Amino acid sequence: MVIPPLKTNQGVLDTDADKANALNDYFSSVFTRENNESFHLSCHKYPDIPPIEVTSSGVVNLLTKLNVNRSTGPD
Repeated sequence: MVIPPLKTNQGVLDTDADKANALNDYFSSVFTRENNESFHLSCHKYPDIPPIEVTSSGVVNLLTKLNVNRSTGPD
């Protein structure tokens, strides 16, 4: 796949390296670096989920209960 030339304020860029550098310069200029030092997750709104145990017999049990006459869904 060929990426077409990229038009910038500095002119038209033809090489992949020039295009990548121009995009990098642009995206790094519009994003800010967050200060994560003051970010704390000390209070939990919901309790922790207990560990899930998956066994062969449990999987076989669930598979035998599937209705093979139903179509698949988006999940």
